[in-house]
Amino acid sequence: MSNNDKYKKILILPAFVFVIYIAFDVFLEDFTEIDITGFGQVFLYFLVGSFILLGIICFANAFVVSEKGVNYNFNKIIGWIFIFFAIIYCSMGIYLRAIEENKARKLYEESVYSKSNEEIIKFLKKNPNAIEELKKQDTDVYKRAEDIMAEINKQPNTLFRYFLVFSTGMYIGVGVDEYDLGRSLYYIAYTIMTALSVYLGIFFIVNSKRNNMFEYENNLKMGVN
Repeated sequence: MSNNDKYKKILILPAFVFVIYIAFDVFLEDFTEIDITGFGQVFLYFLVGSFILLGIICFANAFVVSEKGVNYNFNKIIGWIFIFFAIIYCSMGIYLRAIEENKARKLYEESVYSKSNEEIIKFLKKNPNAIEELKKQDTDVYKRAEDIMAEINKQPNTLFRYFLVFSTGMYIGVGVDEYDLGRSLYYIAYTIMTALSVYLGIFFIVNSKRNNMFEYENNLKMGVN
């Protein structure tokens, strides 16, 4: 088997996982109801777009590379690029969740529901449009903030909570007792994309030297077709 055939086979698994479990769902799902920051969906589109671009570059190289050769310089460069993007993807996910939790805490503290009876009375007296203000509390943003606060209260340990968030999505479903795989990808996508980037990064870096396992001449000496 030629080098580029093996090269393309290595790319098939991450490409399949990406298309079926990430790109397809991200473009079909509407995350506006759970995106309390306003840029969560933008992050997901960047996630998908950048990985598509890297995938196109990799597959293009797989078809361009000669039958009896390996583009070692390309492997080294693209390998470190994947590692770099793995760090970016991981950081983006953590940053997004941190901002969401901070906003949820702020909304909870500012909500009239968190005030004492005396404070509520003062609020009603000072605001002629108090009823309208109260109605505004019952929005998707506030509902999502309440879910996030429920997650924080249930799992006060930040590291363990983040682990659950990025491995299961926690309460990202329709309600706190329901689970929706599509919506859970709002967080899980970062974990999958980071893992795929690390996998591809290691593969390309390992195969950026002459003694790598895909060298055509060595395979011939060993009797491998």
